[in-house]
Order: sequence, then structure tokens, then C-alpha cells
Amino acid sequence: MARSETRQGGGATAGAAIQNGTQAARAAVLAAGVACANWQTTSAFVWAAPGGVWHIYDVTVSATCTN
Repeated sequence: MARSETRQGGGATAGAAIQNGTQAARAAVLAAGVACANWQTTSAFVWAAPGGVWHIYDVTVSATCTN
């Protein structure tokens, strides 16, 4: 069964924000399925603080899971 979750991640760098969002979305997908494969991740920029000291991204993680 295909599962997809989107979570918002924040961090001091764009990479950290995407990683934080990915971890949260992946945990949500795994909470709904027992075993998942074929992971795909996409991210979309939301906001950055002046000077680039904080970044926010929406991260969507998709996978095929068994219940």
C-alpha cells in the first residue's frame, strides 16, 4: 500500500531543515506500516530568516508499505 506523509522541518541550514522534516515524515509513514520500501523524498522551500540563520521546508516522504 502506498503511503505518503508531509512534515515541516526547521534548521540552521537548508540541509538540516530537510533532514529534520524527512525524519519526522518517515516516522509517520513507518507508524502506519510494518515494512516499507521504495522510499522517495521531495522538499519545498517555505521560509528563511533574514541572514539565512533559520530555514523551513515542507518535506514529503512516500513509500510502499505492508500493514
